[in-house]
Amino acid sequence: MDIIKARCPECGNDLEFPADFDNVTCAVCGAPYLVREYKGSINLSRIQGSEPGSMRPARRELNDLDERIAELNSQIEALKSKEQGAPLQLGCALFGIFFLVVLVMTFFMTLGIRYFGRWPFYVSLAVIVGLGLLRMRQKLPAAEEIARLRQTRDSLENDLAGLETERSDLEKRI
Repeated sequence: MDIIKARCPECGNDLEFPADFDNVTCAVCGAPYLVREYKGSINLSRIQGSEPGSMRPARRELNDLDERIAELNSQIEALKSKEQGAPLQLGCALFGIFFLVVLVMTFFMTLGIRYFGRWPFYVSLAVIVGLGLLRMRQKLPAAEEIARLRQTRDSLENDLAGLETERSDLEKRI
C-alpha cells in the first residue's frame, strides 16, 4: 500500500494517508480535504461548508457521547445480571436445604433412630428447613428490590436511547 505524505494547508501539520483515500482530515486543526491525484501530483481541496477546527469540537462531543453510551451499557448489563440472578440464588438456596435434609435423613437412618428415637429426627428436620428458609429470606432480594432494579434499568435504557438519538443527530451534522 502506497502512503502519501503532504502538509495541511491550514496549520502546516504533516499528513500521511494511504493513496486510495478520497478524503483526509487533519488531526491537529480538523480541516477536511478532498484528495485529488492528477499525473502523479496530489492536490488537497478544502471540503466546502467546513471551517478550520469546526470538526474538532463535534468529534470530541461524539467521543464523549460514545464513552457515556458505553458506561450506560455496562450499568444496564450489571442491573440485568442482578435481576436475573435472583432465581438462580433461589435455586441454589433450595438445593442447600435439600442437601442438609438428605444429610440428616442419612444420619438418622443409619445411627440416629436407634440411639435417639424418632422425635429428634423430626425436630432436626424442622430446624434445618426453618433455618434454611430464614437464611433464604435474608439473602434473596425482595420483590421490591427487584422492582426497583427494573425501574432503574428502564430509566437507564431510556437515557441510553436519548444518547443514541443525540449521537445519530451529531453524526448527521458531521
